[in-house]
Amino acid sequence: MIMLELSRICKNSGCDEGKILLTGTTFAVTSEHRRWGKFERDICVVDNGTSNNGGYWVSESYEEICNMIKN
Repeated sequence: MIMLELSRICKNSGCDEGKILLTGTTFAVTSEHRRWGKFERDICVVDNGTSNNGGYWVSESYEEICNMIKN
């Protein structure tokens, strides 16, 4: 079982919402660049296979998340 503690991002504003704890045995991770008006940032979408409407948006980089999963 893998446990990831990540920083969640609000899908409506792009602002940080706090920590989220995801558990599972498999994860799908993608990186994206998003814009909210004039505010832009890089995000990652993490899907742990549960019904969470397309994955959780988080601020950690793709590389950071992959390292967490490996360790």
